[in-house]
Amino acid sequence: MSTVVTSAVLSLLVLAGCGLQGVSRDRAIRIALSQAPAGSTVAWAERGPLRRFADPTTLPTERRDRLVWAIRLQGRFPGECVLGGDGQSHCPDDATSALVVLDLESGDFIYSESPTRLDAPPDE
Repeated sequence: MSTVVTSAVLSLLVLAGCGLQGVSRDRAIRIALSQAPAGSTVAWAERGPLRRFADPTTLPTERRDRLVWAIRLQGRFPGECVLGGDGQSHCPDDATSALVVLDLESGDFIYSESPTRLDAPPDE
């Protein structure tokens, strides 16, 4: 393929949003909201390396430079109930925040945390 044709094809792919730039912000938000309880809202959505958003102990085997979308949600996020030694179910209070982290290129789910420790996007 000639250089001119290759350049033209790459330009068209970028304009069409065919993966070279990863999933769009709007698509990442839609994916995050689809995994959240009804009524959840978006506080912020940022893209960047995983190291900006995840503590190294959270995902110790993940590449720290992996590009991701991090979407902070607000709403009511129920915790997981556990059966106590007394035979009773114990449930934590609902969290009011969650962080959903998606692969930037594919939009695949990486992890979530609720409540999240991040009130605002961390500096780069």
